[in-house]
Amino acid sequence: MKGPFKRGGYLGVRDIRNTSIYYFAPNTKREREVMASSTRMMILVVVLALALITSTEAAISCGTVTSNLIKCVPYLTGKASSLPAICCNGVKTLYGATKNSRADRITACNCVVRTAKTIPNINAASVSSLPGKCGVNLGYSPSPTTNCNGYVPW
Repeated sequence: MKGPFKRGGYLGVRDIRNTSIYYFAPNTKREREVMASSTRMMILVVVLALALITSTEAAISCGTVTSNLIKCVPYLTGKASSLPAICCNGVKTLYGATKNSRADRITACNCVVRTAKTIPNINAASVSSLPGKCGVNLGYSPSPTTNCNGYVPW
């Protein structure tokens, strides 16, 4: 008694009586097309999986975040009465660098939260309102207590 099964990309036939396995390569044009199509599909799945794995890693560094927002510190601590244009330029640059990657937005948010906790006399209300005053809609209000993994939208 014999039964067909797939193994290693080739159709094999197993002889149940002596448990030997016979393999053969595709012979017809249709068998070769099916084999090529299956191979292409597997390659596509692997490439997509690698792309998903790579896209979840943040490309932005905390140093980049800090360098874009450092000019905002005088305003956020009350030492400057008006919001400097260079501060908004940094906010917009940072937003542009992170708007296509949730991982980058979470990294930037975590960096802002950690850094805000180290700056003496920082005004939490000013931190929360800063993106809006610069014309950027984050979809959440940043603050020194923001849970970045929970609040950062897609």
